[in-house]
Amino acid sequence: MFEQSDIRHLAIMVLPILSALTVHEYAHALTAHILGDDTAKNAGRLTLNPLPHLDFFGILILFLSQLAGWAKPVPINPDNFKNPAWGISLVALAGPIMNFLAALILTLGFKILYSLNFFNIIPSGLTEDIALIVALTIFINISLGVFNLLPLPPLDGFKAVSSFLPPRWIFLANRYNLIFFFVLLLLSVTEILSGFIMPLINFIFQLIAG
Repeated sequence: MFEQSDIRHLAIMVLPILSALTVHEYAHALTAHILGDDTAKNAGRLTLNPLPHLDFFGILILFLSQLAGWAKPVPINPDNFKNPAWGISLVALAGPIMNFLAALILTLGFKILYSLNFFNIIPSGLTEDIALIVALTIFINISLGVFNLLPLPPLDGFKAVSSFLPPRWIFLANRYNLIFFFVLLLLSVTEILSGFIMPLINFIFQLIAG
């Protein structure tokens, strides 16, 4: 049975996780739309509504690890881009970049409200919850940004450079995509991945929110 503290922790995690995943996928869809591809838009993915983006398993992993997770991949058709190679790269990079921007905007917004003594007019307990949710949202956005920039298939970091790699590398990545996926899954729920990228995540967190 879940204890009350566990339920509260899960409830507090909902907004940070859903918002971080949603802006990430929205950025992919928006960038593709700007570059001339409406595949994601026609699939209902050009939206800030989290429901069309959700992948239950990816969200579960993010809840468990608070480090790595994913939503449903945004569909694109590179043939609609004027320059398919650069189009794929820009769409891939848009998600992580949006996560970093979201973290920065949240930090600035919270600091502005704090400087205006906004939190003095609400109960202290509620202020603590708001501060915790904001901090978690910033942290998870940074985590998703860093994680997805890893140059490993099927992550955005690999997609960003895939068009410029030797064809055999792409063939092998596609052929063993499921293996790469399970390796990343294993790394995400163990301390192996966190030990590798957590110092960078903490550095960026302190740089943005410190």
